[in-house]
Amino acid sequence: MEADEQAPTGDRPEPQVAAPDVAEPMDQ
Repeated sequence: MEADEQAPTGDRPEPQVAAPDVAEPMDQ
């Protein structure tokens, strides 16, 4: 999973790098 390396924060490596647009509405 390359996304893990790009986002080591552990917050949301997949949504942040995959589709931030979907992560925003999903949260709300």
